[in-house]
Amino acid sequence: YKKLDSNKIAFLGIAVDDKEQLKKYIEKEKILWPQILSNEENKIKDIYNIDSYPTTLLIDPNGKIIAKNLRGEDLAKKL
Repeated sequence: YKKLDSNKIAFLGIAVDDKEQLKKYIEKEKILWPQILSNEENKIKDIYNIDSYPTTLLIDPNGKIIAKNLRGEDLAKKL
């Protein structure tokens, strides 16, 4: 996260926990990027078909998913 140009890429965490669990997780893991809750009112997990956690999505500026569930070196290469 810190190694990438924030003018060219954005990170967003999507959590399904409750607000307090998310807050504790952010503090514990020292997460620096924005996090949002996906719940009954905000169904982001349904919109992007997220069925397991963690899920990694690369989404282009038009909102199209260009890669899913990349990890480690594969993710670094795509970025």
